[in-house]
Amino acid sequence: MRHARWAVCSAIVVMILAASTARAQDYEARRFNVGPYVGVFLLDDEQLTEVAAVEVDPGVILGARMGFALAKSWQLEAGYGFAGLKTEPSEFDEDAPPDLVADLDTHLLYGAINYLLAYRDNPTALVLTAGAGVLILDPEAFDRSTDPMLELGAGFTHPIRTWITFRGDARDHVSFCSVPDSGESSACPGGDEVLHNFEVSGGLQFWIF
Repeated sequence: MRHARWAVCSAIVVMILAASTARAQDYEARRFNVGPYVGVFLLDDEQLTEVAAVEVDPGVILGARMGFALAKSWQLEAGYGFAGLKTEPSEFDEDAPPDLVADLDTHLLYGAINYLLAYRDNPTALVLTAGAGVLILDPEAFDRSTDPMLELGAGFTHPIRTWITFRGDARDHVSFCSVPDSGESSACPGGDEVLHNFEVSGGLQFWIF
């Protein structure tokens, strides 16, 4: 998992550098868009591994976003993502029980504001995202838990047609995890902690009007 997180961090850096080389684009005022996306999601399982000998495998995230353009460079956004993850015994703990294999459904709900850095002579635009929401963990053996979340991201957009845009994102879903009550699930069984859950995804934006 730690190697996977380094790979995601590297992808974020490459995405920002690639998008920032664009030089210009003529902005055409747009308003409302909807868009599905798919990607890879990595839940921060460092405390689970240390305290409970549990690892969480990376999983596919599926979701959708709605956006509304406030001005040339600013957009409001609401999004939902779902990742069906699986837990397994930690490879670093030889005494970990084999019954730790389980499904872990993860839901992300958030609102955000996007800042678009567009240039005149290149259609690609850099997108910076910040927002807030909740991260919900719903394992099969425990009650679900809900933690507040800070949304941070960087990405790019590139037009495919006048009404379709491709969008790539690298995001850090920063969740403020709390110690669980009896019977509840939590990604931080050892104590309150700030967790960094990474996502790399791509999708299409359809401009409705």
